[in-house]
Amino acid sequence: MAGRCFFCHGFRNQIGVGDRLAIKKMMGKGATQVMIRAVGIVTDIEEMNMNGKQIKRFHMNWVLPSLQRLVPANGAFKAIQGPYAPDDLWTQQVFQL
Repeated sequence: MAGRCFFCHGFRNQIGVGDRLAIKKMMGKGATQVMIRAVGIVTDIEEMNMNGKQIKRFHMNWVLPSLQRLVPANGAFKAIQGPYAPDDLWTQQVFQL
């Protein structure tokens, strides 16, 4: 698989309790913005076995569950991985509560 897939290549192992996650929606081919649909905070991580594979289930507190926040795409057409500096303007636009 070309590129980096957040849930396919172990990046999920970097997510910890207290981290913020955002659900985004693509705005179509050639779009310069993405829509942030929800922002939540990881409250618990449950490790479990499913069909012989060890997986992680993330329990979330969806603090902002019904957003329609447009932000510049900044190349975020796949999963967005951090860490990001807290003073980064784009990170503030995406993850602000």
